[in-house]
Amino acid sequence: MKHLRTIPILRSLRLTFSYVGSKVELVSSQSVEMKSIISDPIQETESKSGFWYELRNAEGQIIYRHIQQNPIRYAVEVPSEPERPIAWQSVKDPKGTFVLLIPDIDKADSLVLFSSPLEVQKSQQSVKELVRFDFTHIRKMERRVK
Repeated sequence: MKHLRTIPILRSLRLTFSYVGSKVELVSSQSVEMKSIISDPIQETESKSGFWYELRNAEGQIIYRHIQQNPIRYAVEVPSEPERPIAWQSVKDPKGTFVLLIPDIDKADSLVLFSSPLEVQKSQQSVKELVRFDFTHIRKMERRVK
């Protein structure tokens, strides 16, 4: 199979999610005529921190990865001491919505979101799987947008 960094993907899925704390739910799926961002390198990331999502095939192999800023707002910037004018403070009960634009790949079987712990003091720890969505569920929600 060709690496997806070299294959142009002309359709994307705009997925809208809601979250309360670390519980993430898929709210809607729209198919859009739009090129996707090329995949970030697909390599082992066990000891990495941050946020990313992966598309996996039926065998569980990663076929696409996108690393990005965490869309779950679990912390806010607050004024601090003069020598450190800005500090991060955890949000007590984070909730909200976010959108991910993912490539529409026929071989995709699941979408997996990964995140470091959603606490300021633990945000540099290694990522863990946050949630997994079966593409059958995503496709059932899909509506087309031109």
